[in-house]
Order: sequence, then structure tokens, then C-alpha cells
Amino acid sequence: MEVPTILNAYSQIKQLYCQINPNADKIKGVICGVRVEEIYDPLTQKIRWLNKLVDKLAKGKAMEKVLRS
Repeated sequence: MEVPTILNAYSQIKQLYCQINPNADKIKGVICGVRVEEIYDPLTQKIRWLNKLVDKLAKGKAMEKVLRS
């Protein structure tokens, strides 16, 4: 992977990280075999929250249902 590509990916993750909903800590469940509520590193936990969101959307679940609005 080239440096500009890595920096672009990092920038996108940082933007998503800054936009995480304040209620994101209510996300529960397992992603990649690990319970998201048991992850102690804040950055890793936020990445797993995003991973779980993308996973649900990829399975066809409506955004409204995923966000429980």
C-alpha cells in the first residue's frame, strides 16, 4: 500500500472517529469473536463499533433499525 493511500485511509477513519454518536457506547455484541463492550482500548473499541455498523448495513439491515431511531 502506498503512503498517500494509507494517509487518506487514516484521514477518513479520523473523520468518522470524530463523528461517532454519543450513544455509541450502548453498542453491544460480538465482532471478530470479541465482545465490543469488553474492549478497553478506546480507539480499538470505536473501530469495532464502526465495523459492527458496516457489518449490519452490509447484511441489508436498514440504517434506522441499526441506529434504533
